[in-house]
Amino acid sequence: KILLVKRLLAEFLADQVERGWLGREDALWVAREWLYDAAARRYLEAEREFETAIDLDPALFEAHYFYARLCFTQGKYEKAVEMYRRAGEVNPEDYQSPSLEAFTLRTMKRTEEARAAYARSLQAIERHVEFNPDDSRAIFLGATALIDLGQKERAFEWIRRAEAIDPGDPFLLYGV
Repeated sequence: KILLVKRLLAEFLADQVERGWLGREDALWVAREWLYDAAARRYLEAEREFETAIDLDPALFEAHYFYARLCFTQGKYEKAVEMYRRAGEVNPEDYQSPSLEAFTLRTMKRTEEARAAYARSLQAIERHVEFNPDDSRAIFLGATALIDLGQKERAFEWIRRAEAIDPGDPFLLYGV
């Protein structure tokens, strides 16, 4: 959706410049203001809101987890790792926090820490899948952990299992 909006705005502004209704500098200002500056302000607002939520209830899993996701999208990887870890401490049964922590650490080229996080995520995923055998997202994230941990054959079994459950899952299709 965001890419579509960006494309539509770019086409609209280019058309306005081409027709002489808007100068190039003004078009660039509008694009920057609407697409970048407004989003940056919203990120700051969201960060403040997450910090307030965590101050009010340090045991609120969602505040830690979604704050981590926000930090990751902004490239604030250290803060994302911190928040994923705290989310995992608040809810040790959650499998997504350690999995996304591992992915973030892998992005940061911190291989050994990523492996440790993948090992933690795999333990949580195995517990989760025992009671939720049709959770294709959990199974796919487990496959990702298995690949990183060097268990490729088992990982491919898990991928096939996830595909059998939900062959059209966009997350699975993108990740495979």
